[in-house]
Amino acid sequence: MIEPFVTKELGSINQNIDKSISYLNNRQTQQAANRQQYVMTSVNNLALMLSETLNQMMQSMMQQCSGNQSCKNGKPKPGAGSPSMKSMRQLQEQLSKQIERMKAGKKKGGEKEGGKGSKYGQSTNEQLARMAAEQEAIRNQMNRFSEQLEKEGQFGASKEIKKIMEEMEKTETDLVNKMVTQETILRQKEIETRMLKSEKAEMEREKEEKRESIEAINQKYRNPEEYFKYNRQQINEVELLKTMPPNLKPFYKNKVNQYFYNFDELLDK
Repeated sequence: MIEPFVTKELGSINQNIDKSISYLNNRQTQQAANRQQYVMTSVNNLALMLSETLNQMMQSMMQQCSGNQSCKNGKPKPGAGSPSMKSMRQLQEQLSKQIERMKAGKKKGGEKEGGKGSKYGQSTNEQLARMAAEQEAIRNQMNRFSEQLEKEGQFGASKEIKKIMEEMEKTETDLVNKMVTQETILRQKEIETRMLKSEKAEMEREKEEKRESIEAINQKYRNPEEYFKYNRQQINEVELLKTMPPNLKPFYKNKVNQYFYNFDELLDK
């Protein structure tokens, strides 16, 4: 949806920069300054449009999360309201592959690999701008994830994510300045590795929460003294029943003894 607008504004930026350089070569500073104003207008239009598009994407993701069962739990998972570390890592991997393909195609075409001497076509400029915007969107998601972790007291995990965000910002700078080098590719791989470690740490935290949820069970225990008192009463009653009149004949005495013998076995059970 945004491609026509981005293409138009990037075309205007390139055109006005070229004219501004031409005016400067001819020492026509006023005309050059006017063209620079046009450049800034197009840049501001792009920034505003990308910001609004990003906000719409975030709102859409939050609406999807609101229908997800994992978001309905009483305690929100780390980073609730934003994608999980796994989804952000997958987006980052897709972006890295795009950067690698673009660099491989550019090198195959015989162009220089970066710096001021590099020449990019219009389609490549659009691709670079789109990838820079994608990297910024992922970094913003990581920032919200980090803020949620800090609210939950997980400052160590948040600190690691901030380091990843710093590396992402360097990639954005490379893309904006059209300086995609081998260092950029290696940095992207390092970002993916660190995100994978953070993803595993997130899974471990979820397991810990599940284990804690079944341990905090409050049980009320009765006073053991009541149990001991009941046993003493029962023993006294049995002893009382065992008291036999001395005038019983041997036959009945045996019957009484047999009864209490069976009674004791029943109590033991």
